[in-house]
Amino acid sequence: MRGWFYDRLGDHIDAPLFVNGKTALMLASKNGDEDFMQRVLAENATVDVARKDFSDTALMYASKYGHVGCVNILIASNATVDLTQHSGYTALMLASDRGHFDCVYSLLAANASVDPTQHLGLNALMLASLGGHDECVRAQLDRADVDYENDDGRTALMYASNQGKITCVRALLDRADANYASRTDRGKTALMFASRRGHVNCIETLLRANAVVDTKDAFGLTALMLASYHGHIRCVNALLTADAIVDCTPNVVEIRCMTWMIAEYWTTWTALAFASSKKGRVECVHALLDAGATDKEGVAMKVASTNDRVDILKLLIDAFPPDDFCTAAMQWSIVATCAAVHDDDAIFAQSQAAFLEKLPHFSENLVRARLVKN
Repeated sequence: MRGWFYDRLGDHIDAPLFVNGKTALMLASKNGDEDFMQRVLAENATVDVARKDFSDTALMYASKYGHVGCVNILIASNATVDLTQHSGYTALMLASDRGHFDCVYSLLAANASVDPTQHLGLNALMLASLGGHDECVRAQLDRADVDYENDDGRTALMYASNQGKITCVRALLDRADANYASRTDRGKTALMFASRRGHVNCIETLLRANAVVDTKDAFGLTALMLASYHGHIRCVNALLTADAIVDCTPNVVEIRCMTWMIAEYWTTWTALAFASSKKGRVECVHALLDAGATDKEGVAMKVASTNDRVDILKLLIDAFPPDDFCTAAMQWSIVATCAAVHDDDAIFAQSQAAFLEKLPHFSENLVRARLVKN
């Protein structure tokens, strides 16, 4: 069947076949058919002819689908290794993206450039890091700029950290000394990406490389705040072990990418407040409290109440009984509102007991305050 197909090509060896625009050489490359490829090349097929509309070449197909034998044949036939298709991908980028390290080695041996970027600004090293292809990453470390930043400031280390690709993170840090302090346009670091996504192995590796644990992004957020907000208890514990500041708050001056209303709303939030929000976990609240977290202005209580986190609110009531009348009145207001919304007499009784234990005259003072107000 294949011979019949080949015999009918005749003088149209480089003509697109059917409606998909692929030539015979492209089909052979995609399917890994080395014998058929040799026959087509023997008829002087053009090695670098590109598919119409998409601009893919035979070498790109062979690299994308991991057919290293075809890659080597095409390179030996003087295929141009750095041609780009419609999205900016080169053969090296396609092989790196799919994790075909043998193709990557062959292309690098043919002096393929590691510098070109695709339409999103990612180069071959970033694509390999994003996919967790550590062999492809290691193959490029001697030639690639490991700290190259794409259009929004992300590096290969950030992509690997965000995806939890620990082997790539280790390769970039140990073999290439990647800059863990690099920041995106919004101030995010590799540690923040790992903390937000819950990749504790990446966090521990970055901390061992001396990543700064309390760096703030453009919103004023730290890695601990991000891990607390998303409920990643193991990440919270790892960051606390590295002496992350527990009661750190965002700084309005640093919040450049948000509206002032949201900036003011977040100004007093600590990691404890973030852990008390809708996505938070009781375990994270416990860990932060054990590390000495405070809630002097009742922010965490307000957040827990606003987000219907009765479980966390009960925990905070026990952790922070009022020590003066003003604090008691503020906490009482928060609890009363939450109890009314949820029709929860238990939390109301719990808070009342906690208040009266610390302030025996709280009820008398509250009545007197109401009389004065009236």
